[in-house]
Formats: sequence, structure tokens, C-alpha cells
Amino acid sequence: MATRFDIREPMWGTQSVGLAESRMFHEVLEVTISYTDKGGNRLYPYLYRIPRARALQYPTQMIKGTLLRIIPIADMEEVHALQR
Repeated sequence: MATRFDIREPMWGTQSVGLAESRMFHEVLEVTISYTDKGGNRLYPYLYRIPRARALQYPTQMIKGTLLRIIPIADMEEVHALQR
């Protein structure tokens, strides 16, 4: 089982996502990034995975009272299988 995060838009300056540490319940974290360009194409069309233990090693940032782990998208594993 994995904890699923749906990110609307990445952090453009660092090509990263912020994952709430308080929601990291399972040993595997799965991330989808739903941002689309003007043509309606998803720029990050895959499911991304990272082990929780590895995610907890990344730096933190407090945003609106939520502690986030800032994880570069390139450091996560792309899952190219079909999603539901």
C-alpha cells in the first residue's frame, strides 16, 4: 500500500514538489502532478514513486503551517504503467 499525493503544480524554480510530512503514512509515496499546458497536455504524465525513508531525507519548508518535504521530481521513480 502507498500514500498517494495529487500535486496541482510543481515548484517551477527547482522542478520539485512539496509533500506534507504529516501525510506520509506508508512506506511508499506515490505522486501525480496534474498540471497541464495551454494545449491540455500534462507536462508530468506519469505516476512518481519514492520510498518514505528516502523522502524524509530531503529539506523541509513550512508553507501555510504545513511542514513539507521538498523533493525534486527527477529524484523520484517514474512509473510508466497505465493508471486508473
